[in-house]
Amino acid sequence: MTARQIVLRDSVAVITPRQLDVLRTASRGLGLAASAAVLGIRADTVKEHRARIVEVMDAPNITAACVLAAKAGLL
Repeated sequence: MTARQIVLRDSVAVITPRQLDVLRTASRGLGLAASAAVLGIRADTVKEHRARIVEVMDAPNITAACVLAAKAGLL
């Protein structure tokens, strides 16, 4: 799987495959611990991925990032 690009306003956000996995678990309403268990990684790692997703997508929070990703057809 390769990195995915999301067109946001006048820019493009590049989301790694693992970040997309984390975004998908967030869109299902899973918290840090549940996401970590599903993905087989530590909750701290999920938290870091979420922070990077929010930063890259210029979203105020992970929920808004999920909405943007859904509108872009990634979720």
